[in-house]
Amino acid sequence: MLLESIAFILGLLFGLLNPGKENRLKLLKRAILIGVVLGIVVGVLSALLLVPLGALNPALPVVGFIVGTVGGVVLGVLTVLYFAIFFIIGTFVGDLIESIFR
Repeated sequence: MLLESIAFILGLLFGLLNPGKENRLKLLKRAILIGVVLGIVVGVLSALLLVPLGALNPALPVVGFIVGTVGGVVLGVLTVLYFAIFFIIGTFVGDLIESIFR
């Protein structure tokens, strides 16, 4: 819950410090893109590190590489989206506070 709170507080500060309303759809699209990139990096790294485990079976490294990469992309996107939702809620609250005080 600490990381979610940090994401919310960062979103709140982002909403307060940036004048005007934030484009939340743009933030969500950017989060998806970041999740895909991070997922590919983590998936490829995990697949490359797990390839020696399948050295006895010639087909296993290829399958492991594909499954590791796809799994990394899916987990990366879901993780980044999870924290992006808290960030976007924070920007909404920050914009609301900004509109009250200005």
